[in-house]
Amino acid sequence: MTQIPLQVTFRGIQPMPRVGSFIQEQASRFERYSARIVQCHVTVDLPHRHQRTGRQYCVRLEIKTPLGNVVVSRDPSPAAPSRQLDTAIREAFDAALRQLDAESQRRRCA
Repeated sequence: MTQIPLQVTFRGIQPMPRVGSFIQEQASRFERYSARIVQCHVTVDLPHRHQRTGRQYCVRLEIKTPLGNVVVSRDPSPAAPSRQLDTAIREAFDAALRQLDAESQRRRCA
């Protein structure tokens, strides 16, 4: 099993071991691309604390591969209700996985 080079940064909140291990679990889904992933940087941010909407987490993934970068950002919508941090992380990893799959398909067809 190859290890994905993973870096996690917390901004506006204290580092949480539970969240860090959840991010590691989500990153393990990239194992089939591990030979092509040079770096995976995850930023978890809590930029604003609104009374009405609650905590609005931002999650950003930057994945570097020899062929280019995959950048995914899940920012809060002011109109949307507060979303759980785990949900924001999962959505960001799902989107990154879709982008890596699409890139893989493009290379196979070319």
